[in-house]
Amino acid sequence: MTTLLDLALTPAQGGPRECGPGRQASHIYAECGFSAGGAPIEQFLIDYSMAVDLARMGFSTQGMNLIKRGDVYHLVDIIGAEHYPHVADFVEEARAIGISRKIPRTAEFSKLTAQSTMIFSS
Repeated sequence: MTTLLDLALTPAQGGPRECGPGRQASHIYAECGFSAGGAPIEQFLIDYSMAVDLARMGFSTQGMNLIKRGDVYHLVDIIGAEHYPHVADFVEEARAIGISRKIPRTAEFSKLTAQSTMIFSS
C-alpha cells in the first residue's frame, strides 16, 4: 500500500478554507499538499457508498479520531456537510490548496507511524 509519505508532496497552503479562517497559532495540524508532478488526488479516493454509524464506532463528529487497522493507527476526520455540502467541495479544495486538519492536543501521537494515513468520511 502506498502511503502519502511515499510520494513527492508539497506542504498544504495556509489561509482560509471552507471550514474556517485557516491555521491558528499554537495548534497542531496534520497536512498534505499535492505537487504538480505527483499522484492525482483521485488516486486516493474510495467511495464505499454506505452509511457510517459514528456513534457505534465511537467517533467524534468534530476533530480527528484514531482507528487501528491491522497493526497501524490512522487519523479519521468526519467532514461536516455544513462546511462542505458535497464531497466534491472538499476534494476540489484539497486539490487546490492541500489538506490541513487540526488535531487535538490530547491525540495519542505516539501511535502514529510512517504507515499512518488520513481517512476522511462525510
